[in-house]
Amino acid sequence: MGGELFGIDIMLVREIIHNFEYTSVDHAPEYVCGLMNLRGRIVTIVDLSARFGIKKGDGKSVDRHCVVLKTAGELKGSVPSETQTKMPDDLVGILIDNVDEVHPVEDSDTEPPPANMRGMDSRFLKSVVKLDKRLMVVLNVPESVSVN
Repeated sequence: MGGELFGIDIMLVREIIHNFEYTSVDHAPEYVCGLMNLRGRIVTIVDLSARFGIKKGDGKSVDRHCVVLKTAGELKGSVPSETQTKMPDDLVGILIDNVDEVHPVEDSDTEPPPANMRGMDSRFLKSVVKLDKRLMVVLNVPESVSVN
């Protein structure tokens, strides 16, 4: 998003959908794109660039992908209980520009996000990871996708 590399814990990912359609919902928050029917289940689609106030690309059409997250029930026992209890009970998808790769990350590779991170609300950020040639911002997923 906006030329930055963002990451999420792979344990939170249910699946990644390419070439999908969704239906807009009137009166939803600006960052809620709409709803998608995923094999009979409704998925709320969240646009994190809108949520974080990150300028989108040059306006040209880009292929978008959707990372569908696991629900709180699907996460039971696989992630810390603090994360599991904060995840939504319904399916939520994150609208993304690109899918990079899985980067194995140890706790020792992470640092707290800087206070001046492009004006983003710090509650959306979990950590920053130093990769070989760039930095990856790891999102606090439960906060980022909460629709309050």
